[in-house]
Amino acid sequence: MKKFQVHLSLKNGNKHTFIEWAPGDREIINRITNSALGRWYVFTDNYVRYQVLKEEIVSIGVTLTNEQMNDYNKQQNDYLQQYGDSESYYG
Repeated sequence: MKKFQVHLSLKNGNKHTFIEWAPGDREIINRITNSALGRWYVFTDNYVRYQVLKEEIVSIGVTLTNEQMNDYNKQQNDYLQQYGDSESYYG
């Protein structure tokens, strides 16, 4: 599971940013947008629990947290140190 930061904007102008754990960003987007999972999306932002109608959500942003991004960058750097830059193979 990865730790993601989710950014929601609502029709009324409110914006929320909160943490979600999921295997990937697609699972989070599916939870938010899939009406088969219910009309309401429930999340917690700054210790306050919110319940919003999915149709009120106008934009969704999902990013890795800084901690997860640092882990990802370390993995990429480790890979490049071990295997080199792939561009060098295509000269």
